[in-house]
Amino acid sequence: MPANESAPPVKKKGRRARLIVLVLVLALFAGLGYGAYWSVDSVRASFPQTTGSLKVPGLAGTVDVKRDEHGIPQLYADSDEDLFRAQGFVHAQDRFWEMDVRRHMTSGRLSEMFGAGQVETDAFLRTLGWRQVAQAEYDTKLSEPTKKYLQAYADGVNAYLKGKSGKDLSVEHAALKLSDGYRPEQWTPVDSVAWLKAMAWDLRGNMQDEIDRALMASKLTPAQIDELYPPYPYDRNRPIVDGGKVDGGKYTPQGGSAGAGSTGGGSAGGSGSGSAPASPVSANSAAGSSTGLADNATAQGATVGLRTQLTSLAETLDEIPAILGPNGSGIGSNSWVVSGRYTTTGKPLLANDPHLSPQLPSVWYQMGLHCRAASERCQYDVAGFTFSGMPGVVIGHNADIAWGMTNLGADVTDLYLEQVRPEGYVYDNKVVPFATREEVIKIAGGTSKKITVRTTNNGPLISDRSEELASVGDRAPVASSAPDRGDGYAVALRWTALDPGKSMDAVFKLDRAKDFAAFRQAAADFEVPSQNMIYADNKGNIGYQAPGRIPVRGQGDGRMPAPGWDSKYAWKAGKDGKDGYIPQNELPWDFNPSRGYIVTANQAVAEPGTGAGKYPNLLTTDWGYGARSQRINDLIEAKIKDSGKISTDDMRTMQMDNSSEIAALLTPMLAKIEVSDPAVRSAQKLLDGWNYTQEPDSAAAAYFNAVWRNILKLAFGDKMPKELRIEGSCMNVRSNGTGPADDLAKTVRECGTRGSDSAQPDGGDRWFEVVRRLVKDEKSPWWSSPKKSITAPAVTTRDELFARAMEDARWELTAKLGKDQSTWSWGRLHQLTLKNQTIGTEGPGYMQWLLNRGPWNLGGGEATVNATGWNASSGYGVTWVPSMRMVVNLNDLDKSRYINLTGASGHAYHGNYTDQTTMWGKGELLDWPFGKEAVDKATVDTLTLKPEGS
Repeated sequence: MPANESAPPVKKKGRRARLIVLVLVLALFAGLGYGAYWSVDSVRASFPQTTGSLKVPGLAGTVDVKRDEHGIPQLYADSDEDLFRAQGFVHAQDRFWEMDVRRHMTSGRLSEMFGAGQVETDAFLRTLGWRQVAQAEYDTKLSEPTKKYLQAYADGVNAYLKGKSGKDLSVEHAALKLSDGYRPEQWTPVDSVAWLKAMAWDLRGNMQDEIDRALMASKLTPAQIDELYPPYPYDRNRPIVDGGKVDGGKYTPQGGSAGAGSTGGGSAGGSGSGSAPASPVSANSAAGSSTGLADNATAQGATVGLRTQLTSLAETLDEIPAILGPNGSGIGSNSWVVSGRYTTTGKPLLANDPHLSPQLPSVWYQMGLHCRAASERCQYDVAGFTFSGMPGVVIGHNADIAWGMTNLGADVTDLYLEQVRPEGYVYDNKVVPFATREEVIKIAGGTSKKITVRTTNNGPLISDRSEELASVGDRAPVASSAPDRGDGYAVALRWTALDPGKSMDAVFKLDRAKDFAAFRQAAADFEVPSQNMIYADNKGNIGYQAPGRIPVRGQGDGRMPAPGWDSKYAWKAGKDGKDGYIPQNELPWDFNPSRGYIVTANQAVAEPGTGAGKYPNLLTTDWGYGARSQRINDLIEAKIKDSGKISTDDMRTMQMDNSSEIAALLTPMLAKIEVSDPAVRSAQKLLDGWNYTQEPDSAAAAYFNAVWRNILKLAFGDKMPKELRIEGSCMNVRSNGTGPADDLAKTVRECGTRGSDSAQPDGGDRWFEVVRRLVKDEKSPWWSSPKKSITAPAVTTRDELFARAMEDARWELTAKLGKDQSTWSWGRLHQLTLKNQTIGTEGPGYMQWLLNRGPWNLGGGEATVNATGWNASSGYGVTWVPSMRMVVNLNDLDKSRYINLTGASGHAYHGNYTDQTTMWGKGELLDWPFGKEAVDKATVDTLTLKPEGS
């Protein structure tokens, strides 16, 4: 339930109430001096017309836009192009601010909207070159029908924009126009394609882990780092597929799954290996991997320089807008599909809830796209979740099949250390000139800035984009043969998304697919980001496909930055001389498995190896650890054993499961700790009889999670290098930098520098696995922590550290929630505030007040099925969420259910701005009409879009 927020009703009485609120808000603005600029008209001017008719240039026929009480539109047209033209128009009606910000972000042009504060972000994004890659995709890779759909969509957006600016578009545009006269430009097809690059960036895999491991090496030994990145527990947490094999260039699932169809595609590359030689190039060892061009003195300089560069890079990444969510162990999703053999309907049920960053409006937009009659010129009858700014339906169902997605987590990025010279970079003992391009960043209210992008054969030098790089190597002696002081080792990024691909083609193929063969063919084009894709159809089949462009490496396994000067570490070349990827036909898939269900929740796809039932290709070494996926497996198995059948509501209930795996492991141990302080003992008793579920009203969940946070801080956080600790967390460390110290005479004060989204330890299921392995060793060095006061001695054992964590948690919650434990609740700690992106996070306070909503008190938590994530290093606030939830009923599509995080509208104070949020927080789902009769019954507003001249 919301702490101080309720969902606006959609009836007329509610609209009157909102108008009163607006008058009060604007009266307040007038008192603050803003009344000259704001009025009720300013806020409501951008609300979309939803009834009557409008003329839209380019339409060949009429399009009906039917909206239900939540503003969710269903579009009906007589041609594909009219359908997508109308989709662009309607997206712009509700979400153009979001669309406008996205396209400026993906093209590195945020400074044109928001001024000089965005220059560094723009420079980094220009260096990556998302816009150039999107343009190349449009020019050389995408099919002609896809280009026609993209152009039709752009024409629809532009039809809406015609003659509008400022308050006619949104409150945010009104604010920008008042401040600097900003006017949006025309939408283009490439604006839509580029959005897939932002999606791929936030789902890019293990790049943050690669940086973190390298930075840990400045303070921890390789063995200690390995303890913090334990292997995946295949014996306990089931991978997605069981027992398939690769033979003759094709993957065959266990049992063969005959008749499932082929992707019909493949890449030119060879297979990777699950046991590729490691590439332990860390902040301490990178220089030692040199080919001989640098001597020992240079190596010492590189050690200091690399650590500085990786720290700087991590800080830069923290500043890049994470549209989908903070990258790392948190971002993920749940999806599962159950065969009709085990459902109450006799046909499959499919559930999906992608875990992404909470934003206002939600990243998703619900919509249906329907041809009035199927024909060659009108092929679509599909509904589900779309991205505003992009045509088609990304996740959902058509009349024949349904599909869902979770992040596969494949390692598709590698950092390469580059030994730079004034004239270029070193590669196999030769100096190669950089490929360069100039970029001009225009700045609202300021002077344009020019940057030079340098690119090696491993990718762009992303380390160029930080002012801190001027200090690289400053503190180390270098030989006369070394690069100029300050150059040192640069860092290049190799990333699959920087090569043009066909993912936009895949969206339309998915929307049209009629069976599993067509689904797999569509998935083969979904090259980036690499996703787990689940499937069900109305004939009773279920399936899975792991698509994506996943590299085949030479040497190295992607765990650490690789030596870019050594060709042995480059991605392998295929037969045609281009970069090689694992062939699509060798990627895992499944079809009607004997167990009767498939679960994907970011766990390992398949057990690696070369023996029977093992998968030989290297996908990644950094899977999620399977806490959520195994819980879902267990829930399905228990339900089948109990009743034999699973209903739509059972699927919904599973999505809201709040059980904590780490609580089940640690609570029995915590209950046995001897506690002398009465206040702490009283808190300890909250855990008696607790069932480990994290409901919003649970005091036990609040206390346990506080204890867990303090265990992580004492055992691991205080031993991390400052580059990984939360910004502002200061501690005394030994003057040699090796860790916390008791003797102040031998210490220096050191403060953390990492942003709140990516600080460590974050408490995700990797840390569950770390603690699960260490907890058996009561005297592990990790359980040591220095004395915190004269009367509080150092701790050296597990139980001593747990006792201190319990004490610290008690007083932390006393400060946050009050002394009276009866008032404690997890939801009071674990709150969600929805923030409008850009102005809602960094704008003037009165604009944030106008645009943001919340907080809501939530249940769930880190690595639970109801994945309302939080970072244990930074606090308890919700950092990522199930961004939507859906359950598709393949027996009767009109009995499918779904919910969005916010609402259809992106306009503050519109009735559909956050009208779904309270229901979402309670785990409720909306009816999801699909057939025409069901849609007509749910329709409250109809708008007819007509051709010009009609």
